[in-house]
Formats: sequence, structure tokens, C-alpha cells
Amino acid sequence: MPSTTLPVRLIHLPPNLAYLCVQAELQQLLARHSWGCGFRSLSPPPGMYLTLHHGRHAKDEELDDWGFDGPRIGPIDWAHITYLDSINLGFSDGGETGPMYGADPLRFEQDMLFYAGCWYGDWEIQWLGAKPAA
Repeated sequence: MPSTTLPVRLIHLPPNLAYLCVQAELQQLLARHSWGCGFRSLSPPPGMYLTLHHGRHAKDEELDDWGFDGPRIGPIDWAHITYLDSINLGFSDGGETGPMYGADPLRFEQDMLFYAGCWYGDWEIQWLGAKPAA
């Protein structure tokens, strides 16, 4: 019986469509690792988290108080921040973001961190949950 080889068609995405696909994947990765504030409401597993605080809905919003607490993102093994310009996260399950800046879903804008439609003036890397036995 003769072998049949099907032709392979390469699909080249236009740059803007490829960018949108990467953005969608990045948004899904961050959503899977976000806890509270409209994301998963279960208690997050113990680990290191990026926690967002002093939230506002508009970048120029005047606050009478400290603003609201945002989600906890993690658990993470590492975070890399460059000049308050880009942020990279490495998650405990092996997922990683590339450098996020510009129009990415988690990014710095002026002196605030933008995520999920809100701006945060304060963020921390902190351990949440029971610490492992030494």
C-alpha cells in the first residue's frame, strides 16, 4: 500500500494577532494563580505571593483612605522587577511569565502596578499560610 503524505500548511499569524494570543495566554496564567477580589475565593495554598494593596479604579482617583486590597498572586518561587518598568513571575507549579510591561495584564504604570482593571500603589512579596517545618 503506498504511503500518503499530507501536505503541511504553516500558518503565519499577523503580528497583532500573535500578540493577542500571547496576551490571552498570559491573562489565563495570571488568573489561574490569582486569589480573592473576583478571582478564586478559596483559601490559597501556603506559599510566597505577590499581594496588591492601596487599590483604585482610576489611575488619577483621589483617595480619602488607603484604597482597597487586591488579589494575591501565587504561589511564586521568584519575582524579578526591573526599574519599576517590567515584572516577571515564576510560579511554584513551573509556570512563568515573560517580562510584563506596556499593555500586558500585569504591568507598572508610573508609580503603580496595574492588574485586572485596577491600579495599586502598594505591593508586597509575602508568605501566606503555614510555613513549612524547618
